[in-house]
Amino acid sequence: MPALGCALVGLGVAGDSRGWWESRSFLTNLASSFTGLMFAVPFALVVLSRIGEAHAELADRRAAARQAERDLRRFNETVSGLRPARDSLTAMIASYRAQSETALARRSAGQIRETERRRIELGIWEEFCQSSRRLVLGRELQVDAMEAQWNMIRDSLSPRLSDNNLMLHFTGDASWVLGLGSPPLVIDDYGNSVLECKLTVKAFRRNDIRLLPDSYGALRERDAVFGYEVRDLLAISTKWIETIDRLTACGISYGPTPSF
Repeated sequence: MPALGCALVGLGVAGDSRGWWESRSFLTNLASSFTGLMFAVPFALVVLSRIGEAHAELADRRAAARQAERDLRRFNETVSGLRPARDSLTAMIASYRAQSETALARRSAGQIRETERRRIELGIWEEFCQSSRRLVLGRELQVDAMEAQWNMIRDSLSPRLSDNNLMLHFTGDASWVLGLGSPPLVIDDYGNSVLECKLTVKAFRRNDIRLLPDSYGALRERDAVFGYEVRDLLAISTKWIETIDRLTACGISYGPTPSF
């Protein structure tokens, strides 16, 4: 079309020099309008379409940002909502250990017999089992919601942000996760902590530490310093606390993808 427009321009100039258009005002206007059309249509198709694409990209970027703000705020609130339960469980473990050590000290001092110490120890342990299980299992729906929200962030939100030159990033004390390398590895490792939190709740329900692979040895060695037998439930409790500590140590936000 631009080539035809140039040809019409040449024809119009030649017509003007030779007087072809004299007393033909309608034909002159018609030819001029048609010549202008040959340039206007390509301009509209190319330039205006690019402007429309830019507006569409900007609108999609803004929509992705709004979704990120909504979904990440909800996820961070769900994760931080587990912190009070974590603190309560920590207090329960400390109370159990203190009472157990007190009973052992009384036995060593000859204040009570071994049978009485065992009876006290059993009562302390039963109270800890009931209280800790009630506490953690009472957060099971919250942990399920956290896992569902994380899966949506990983599978839906993160790719959408990437398409708009945005990416997830961590705020706060994220030293445990930021040293892993590229963003996909960081996201996967954070997701593993979400999964560990879910598995720990399952382990509470079944009192089966085998649901937490490669964790029993480390937890057993750590608790051995207190001088009492390590029960699976106590080790699972310690694992749940550590998992919540990792998840709440940093929040998740989003921002522009850095250019290198």
